[in-house]
Amino acid sequence: MHTIYLLKNELHVPFYVGRMQNVRNRLYQHKQTFGKSTTITEIITTDNKLHAMELESIYINIYLKRGYKLVNKHNSTYFKNQMKILVKIIESKRKYTKKSKRKTNKK
Repeated sequence: MHTIYLLKNELHVPFYVGRMQNVRNRLYQHKQTFGKSTTITEIITTDNKLHAMELESIYINIYLKRGYKLVNKHNSTYFKNQMKILVKIIESKRKYTKKSKRKTNKK
């Protein structure tokens, strides 16, 4: 399971949107980095990693548009590269699906 989550500070202001598989470990890591008063709120859960990556990006954009100052690496090369990888994976899956359908139709 892949969970999209929101971190809030001691004033309950959202400051980070992330994606995780292990809630307990990830919360521990965040509390070490951002402090013990950090709280985590689950937004949505999915079985599909690609879907989770896409949802993470969508929720980051939603909170940025609402005016929250997120500490995500959303403006960095890392985030842009993640999105390029996601697009390539989706395109390759579409090509594979089309080839599979053609082979099935030929039989």
